[in-house]
Amino acid sequence: MAYEIIGTVLKIGTTETIQTKSGQPFQRRSLVLMQRRFDPNTGQEFEPNFPTIDFTQRGCQDLDRFQQGDKVRVRFEVQGVKYADKTTGEERYMNRLRGFRIEPYVVQQPQQPQQPQSYAPASPWQQPAPQQPQQAYYPPQQPVGQPFPPQNNNPNNLPF
Repeated sequence: MAYEIIGTVLKIGTTETIQTKSGQPFQRRSLVLMQRRFDPNTGQEFEPNFPTIDFTQRGCQDLDRFQQGDKVRVRFEVQGVKYADKTTGEERYMNRLRGFRIEPYVVQQPQQPQQPQSYAPASPWQQPAPQQPQQAYYPPQQPVGQPFPPQNNNPNNLPF
């Protein structure tokens, strides 16, 4: 599963050559971003986030196009590794962010709505009629505090 993060380049490491267990060397280069995050409800800034993302093999060359302070969009995946601790023999787990694409981040400006073109009416009768304020409707009021006259002389107050 791929994820995406936008941030400012804080540091780009040097390319390291690492030998694998099979003897095949591979290259790794790390990128440290500074990501500012804000609370969506209050707008208050959280503490900055400093994720480290590793690029390998051909991805190491992609980092040459960027320098400290550039705003970038990085696509990455999360890799989890299970290993045994050498001192205790206990199973441990480690997570790594492996970048596979980096590109400059350009903030897109929202398009401003076009202003309607003004025109002069050809004659006065084409001008819109002025709006009359509408009067509020108030229903007629019933007198307050007067009892209703009895409808029938039923002593039990039954409706039939």
